[in-house]
Amino acid sequence: MHTNGYSNNEQEAEGSPPPEEEGRQVHPADPPRVSLTYRFTISGRPKSKSRPRFARGRAYTDKKTLDAEKRVAELYKGPYFDGPVSLSFTFHPKKTVVTIAALDEEISPLTADLTNLCKMVEDGLNGVAYSDDRLVQKLSARKKK
Repeated sequence: MHTNGYSNNEQEAEGSPPPEEEGRQVHPADPPRVSLTYRFTISGRPKSKSRPRFARGRAYTDKKTLDAEKRVAELYKGPYFDGPVSLSFTFHPKKTVVTIAALDEEISPLTADLTNLCKMVEDGLNGVAYSDDRLVQKLSARKKK
């Protein structure tokens, strides 16, 4: 089941509950600087991105990963964000809930993908801080100016 919805961050910050059902749109009455939030659900067991494959001297992405990425793109019915965003994932055994929110801040001068920065540190800690980075159950990361 795929659901989606918008909400207003300022309402949530003031303690108002988010829309009870996903897919419901909330449009505030002209508040100053509204931060848009969009949430949707991807049904099915979460899939991880496969490592690049190599053949004939070239790297390529395998079909399972391409199909999974295409499915996420097809399920997304939200707005196009053209500035900094916060991205939150909650992975369940049978679904993934994704929340995207506009951030009112400047873009960091760090050009690397945030997930790639995290992955390098996670892998560097394998065998030192923990036996395997599969043990990481919660991750919080941020790029700053």
